[in-house]
Amino acid sequence: MKILFIFFLLPLRLLAQDVTGVWTGTLYNDTTKQYLRYELAISEYDGKLSGYSHTIFIIDSVENIGVKSVKIKKSGNDYLVVDDKLIYNNYTAPPAKGVKTYSDLELTETDSLMVLKGAWKTNATRTFSSITGKILLKKKKKVEEEEKK
Repeated sequence: MKILFIFFLLPLRLLAQDVTGVWTGTLYNDTTKQYLRYELAISEYDGKLSGYSHTIFIIDSVENIGVKSVKIKKSGNDYLVVDDKLIYNNYTAPPAKGVKTYSDLELTETDSLMVLKGAWKTNATRTFSSITGKILLKKKKKVEEEEKK
């Protein structure tokens, strides 16, 4: 009976999508009408997803870089990515306090590529209104080496 149970669980693991790794793409800001370089590194530990986001934008010809830790929740093919902490920045102006980004991303796949895309928004604070936009991230699938004969 145990063998039969394991046999039925095996295909579920084989069909599971591996979203861990580095995703690269763009973040579009609806307010500024600009595309920003954006990366999301996802890791999994004890069945929980977490990671880091990396954003680069230019202000007055100066490249501003921000790295944030993020929390990730999965529901089917949908992923909610929420800012946790700003862990590095070289911003020319101090970052706004209390502003977090929430991204609702959907996973789609082709034979060789995985795509996370969807909408993002920030929360409103006393000082700042919420802003919105879109995210498009891509990650190549791992190519399994063929067995040598």
